[in-house]
Amino acid sequence: KYDRVAGLIAISTAVRDTLVKSGIAAERITIVPSGVDLTRTIDPAPASTLAALGVRPGVPLVVMVGALGPDKAPVTFVRAVAAAVVAGTALQALLVGDGPLAGEVRAERDALGLGDTLHLAGQRSDADALIAACDVFVLSSREEGLGTVLLDAMLCGKPVAATGAGGVPEVVADGETGLLAPVGDATVLGAHVARLSLSLATTT
Repeated sequence: KYDRVAGLIAISTAVRDTLVKSGIAAERITIVPSGVDLTRTIDPAPASTLAALGVRPGVPLVVMVGALGPDKAPVTFVRAVAAAVVAGTALQALLVGDGPLAGEVRAERDALGLGDTLHLAGQRSDADALIAACDVFVLSSREEGLGTVLLDAMLCGKPVAATGAGGVPEVVADGETGLLAPVGDATVLGAHVARLSLSLATTT
């Protein structure tokens, strides 16, 4: 199919490199990163919405938005939340999305005793508002073209912790605009969540 087009657009260097590895000439590929509308205003979800999802007030809220499929590695997010809690971090967490790993996510949450901490919101039409309402945004992906949802979180002024999958390091400069963990490393990701949550607690 690629032979039939005049040119190709990749949303990140990581995507371009993948295309080149598949045999496409690099000179045929132009990188045009995804963007977000900087003029839009996103109102945070109200306390009543968060309460309906089971979120308790008074501690940092950690949110991840993504399909519950292999690429987003949602079980890594569950384990990262557990690691942060084991480290003594007070938080509430919300996982927004649905997909084939929903049952595995729920089972892992329950096995780790996170029923009162990690709330599964399912597919939502107000994901942007939930991002705007969070204190820390997380993305636990195993594979990622760019990680546009991280741009949404940054637009809302949220600190981010993510794995360095695919094009994510092109969005998040580790230690400067966010914190990156190795792909699949829930312990390090959880430590980053704990660090960001603690920094919020000590500045409020």
